[in-house]
Amino acid sequence: FNSTFSIIEAIRLFSPKTKLVYASSSMVYGNFSSPIVDENESTGPISAYGAAKLSSEILVKGYNRSYGVESIIVRPSAVYGPADINQRVVQRFLSQAIDGEALSVNDGSLVLDFTYVEDIANGFSKAVSYLNASRDIHDVFNITSSDPKSLLEVVNEMQSYFSDIEVELKDREAGVPTRGGLDITHAKKVLGYAPKYNFSEGLRKYISIEKGFRK
Repeated sequence: FNSTFSIIEAIRLFSPKTKLVYASSSMVYGNFSSPIVDENESTGPISAYGAAKLSSEILVKGYNRSYGVESIIVRPSAVYGPADINQRVVQRFLSQAIDGEALSVNDGSLVLDFTYVEDIANGFSKAVSYLNASRDIHDVFNITSSDPKSLLEVVNEMQSYFSDIEVELKDREAGVPTRGGLDITHAKKVLGYAPKYNFSEGLRKYISIEKGFRK
């Protein structure tokens, strides 16, 4: 939150024509009310991370209304792909599989909208282009694959590449909401965003690249 405030306050004071694309998170929704949610879903984060992201969203929106700072908020979900070093779930599973370790699964029924990193990058690029071409704008977009999978479905996909891996099932961690897929209709219509990868395609490319790095 503090870094977002510093950036947007600097825009207000020193560069009022600068426009902002804020990287938020699907965690701002908290527990999803349905399997697929759009940007009008009520927000109610249950983790500190989600609360911080929502606080920054409110700040960005407030600066648009009060000072005319033009902005777009992007809500990604469960990003995965090459160079991920944040121990997100797909990166963690893949690292464990390559190292011959058991996959540690916290609640196999948990559903996430896993999104390949190239699609996220494309979504941000589309947001920047739209923002640059527009005036007096503030908008919010889900940018995901819209191809949700449960953690057990992810494990099954992984086992097609690593047939001998074992699985350790555990309870869901505290602060992890019940999630699902994100409706990207708004991003498709307004930004012209279209994800290139479903989960199977993205995972195949990710594994191929990571195995190449390990040689």
